[in-house]
Amino acid sequence: MELTLLILLFVISVASQYISDNSICCALAQEEEISQESDASKIPGEIGWANYAEDILSISIETSAPISGNGSLKVDVQPARSIAEAVNSSWSVVSTDFIPVKEGQYYNYGLEVSAKDVNQLHSKVIYYDLNKNEINSDFIFGGRDGTFQDKFSNSILSPDGTKYAQIQLWVRPTLEKSASYIIDNVELSVRR
Repeated sequence: MELTLLILLFVISVASQYISDNSICCALAQEEEISQESDASKIPGEIGWANYAEDILSISIETSAPISGNGSLKVDVQPARSIAEAVNSSWSVVSTDFIPVKEGQYYNYGLEVSAKDVNQLHSKVIYYDLNKNEINSDFIFGGRDGTFQDKFSNSILSPDGTKYAQIQLWVRPTLEKSASYIIDNVELSVRR
């Protein structure tokens, strides 16, 4: 029996702020209890998102042309000022909050992305131990350039010691061109 957690992205919050259902600007996760035979755990109902590059990225809700539903998470990327900045700049990252997961368990990860003029946009799962120290990472999808719309998925075994995971999107600025991407239908499910 496969148990699924569907994270619907209506909007994103800045920094590490948690978002409430009553807020105009919110990130909402539909909650399903993930029960497992001997060790039941519950995924938080609100999985907040954080912008780790506020000087490069701005986040909002896309309501005029969302991927699905009433709104999708939209991330605008400021352009690079030089070729060196486009190639050598630090990665700009948006991330979910910490999601409780189990070590040694296969999880299916998925998300839909619509991108315009992006530079090496890719998604990772970052694994953390009980103290929220990073222990490993895996790609949901590798770097993509340009304009595209696609659904991505990957089935990944969580490493030993894993207690939490974050789903992150990484991007670099595009030379002299504003870029953006929209994400929606982020999914995390236990593979049986």
